[in-house]
Amino acid sequence: MADVVFSDAQLLAYNEFLNPQSTRILYGGGAGGGKSFFICLIVALMSRKYAGIRIGLARKELMSLRQTTLSTLLSKVHPALGITQDDYVINGRENFLEYRNGSRVQFLDLTAKPSDPDFESLGSLELTIALVDEAGETDKRAVDVLSSRVGRWMNREFGLVGTTLLACNPSTNWLRQEFYDPYEERGMGPVQKWENGEVWVDGTKVPAYDVYIRATVTSNPFIDPNYIENLKKLPPQERKRLLDGDWNYLDDDDSLFPMKLLDKATTLHPDTDEPEDAKFNKAIGVDLSDSGKDATVAVLVENGVATKSVEIKSPKGSDQAIGHAIAEKLIDFALKNGFTPAVAKYITIEGNGVGASARDALRSKGWKVNVYIATQQTRSDGFYNLMLDLDSGRMRLLDGSKDFNVSEVKKELIAHTYDLDTGKTRVVKKSVLRKKIGRSPDWADAMMIANMAYNAFKPKPVGAYIRW
Repeated sequence: MADVVFSDAQLLAYNEFLNPQSTRILYGGGAGGGKSFFICLIVALMSRKYAGIRIGLARKELMSLRQTTLSTLLSKVHPALGITQDDYVINGRENFLEYRNGSRVQFLDLTAKPSDPDFESLGSLELTIALVDEAGETDKRAVDVLSSRVGRWMNREFGLVGTTLLACNPSTNWLRQEFYDPYEERGMGPVQKWENGEVWVDGTKVPAYDVYIRATVTSNPFIDPNYIENLKKLPPQERKRLLDGDWNYLDDDDSLFPMKLLDKATTLHPDTDEPEDAKFNKAIGVDLSDSGKDATVAVLVENGVATKSVEIKSPKGSDQAIGHAIAEKLIDFALKNGFTPAVAKYITIEGNGVGASARDALRSKGWKVNVYIATQQTRSDGFYNLMLDLDSGRMRLLDGSKDFNVSEVKKELIAHTYDLDTGKTRVVKKSVLRKKIGRSPDWADAMMIANMAYNAFKPKPVGAYIRW
């Protein structure tokens, strides 16, 4: 321990880690803040101090964990603490490192797999503590399940409360909503904390806390100055994210969907209450592929919350053949979500290109769907109305669900800018967006059309909208 010198941010994080009431801690906010080193330092210090404990060390992909986090542990942290190769063994087949005193570090892969979408493979773990490097890459469900497995191995023997320590760079996913937004609301600064429930400490039930400690490259006095110079050369958005630690790195001055608006519109819980009027309260919006070049995306809205989505890969062939194939898959998606031909009016599809063939195929099967014709003006109107509905709370986006690709929807919405040169709000052209994000904004378009479909039979509430 005498050989290790903490930065101010690392010392704050270390003290919070030692606080038994701080049960979930996020450390980071930019590249070069010493995140991986700090996580590995906790691994080594805890393993050496408490013989026989079990630590879960995780990252989205096991290969990345081995190449980066584990490499930092072996090449930097161990030498700093005087730990030699004689002090541990690594079992590559079962993915763990075990120290001579019996403490074990289990390497964990948090990738969502089709065979295990709910991360049940983590359910059998019994851990003392858990640490997740680059948590911004991970699925919230994986971290939630992992956190439920701490406090289950020798915690009582050593008087330890199960703690989950996360490290990250700024991201647009659940970490922002659960950590950065509460941190910002409380005034920001080096550290903020807020209650997340209760925990037993020394036989007494006391408040438990979530904690966010902000650390960027400027808070790391040990960093090579050339590393900072390299960060300064990054493209503007990545420079804001990695050098400045700016969680609003994707926002432009003329963003139609700034990150703060999307955060406010995001919910972790779908609205399952039945509508008072007992009317059908669902809608589907579909952005059709362009002659098979792009994907067809459908978004389901239930009670004002976008809850499910599906991406349909188009087969090769004529527009008519592609349209029929897509129609079959859309009908399957609709039936699985409670739609019948009798309520097909609540489905709106884009009618351009392949959309005309899909429309005809759907109607020939008794599904009389609505059709949206994309023009610059209709797209502008549609996205402007979506912004208003997300801002007012009339439409929300579900996060943390394996059935809805909220991350793609947000990434594409954030890229939408606007101008008022014509006296009306005009949204950036689709051709410009393709160059900006490297693909067609299929997910954003499907979300916009879903909002349009939902609004078609839901009268607007009376009241003003607040614009950020």
